[in-house]
Amino acid sequence: MRIISLITKWIAGGFAVAAAATLLVGLESDPGDDLSLTVEPPIGVAQVRMMSKKTIGNVFRDRLDLFPISQIQNLSEHLVSLCATYRLDPAFVLSLIEVESRFRAGVVSSAGAVGLMQVMPATALHVANLYKIPVPIHGRMNRALKDPFYNLSIGIPYLASLRDRYQGESPYYVLAAYNMGPAALKARLASRRFKPTQTKQY
Repeated sequence: MRIISLITKWIAGGFAVAAAATLLVGLESDPGDDLSLTVEPPIGVAQVRMMSKKTIGNVFRDRLDLFPISQIQNLSEHLVSLCATYRLDPAFVLSLIEVESRFRAGVVSSAGAVGLMQVMPATALHVANLYKIPVPIHGRMNRALKDPFYNLSIGIPYLASLRDRYQGESPYYVLAAYNMGPAALKARLASRRFKPTQTKQY
């Protein structure tokens, strides 16, 4: 519910998440049945207009730990640029960051995911090669992912690739795949006993 409430709080203007209150209601056989969420803005909508750089900067200023204030504007512009390139709503990305890392740039999860968007180093290497993003010197991916600029450069295209992979499906699959990985999601969906409670809460 946290990711939905953050989206509705941060989105400027008339944009809102449809049926956000139903996110945790029910556990049908199709885990996406009760999830109504727009991952991608409608065609023709200028993503950069959906949330101002100033608002994004305020979020970073309030939430981002141990980050130079002088770089807030640059980071905000970087996020807006990436969201425009990969057709993602900045508020959605910021909400995911809140849930994943609570804006702790240097955090490493017990599974080894790193930084703001909690990207696994192996996934980061795959995404970097796929999108021709510069790869750090061997053995330095973990360190690079703790840099908010690089972490967003990897995490946003990865999120967009999952959106494209599950195109036509409920946005549930995008979030679940980001949360647990596409392979783990596929394995769990194959189980008749699969109940997506944890991922729906995420």
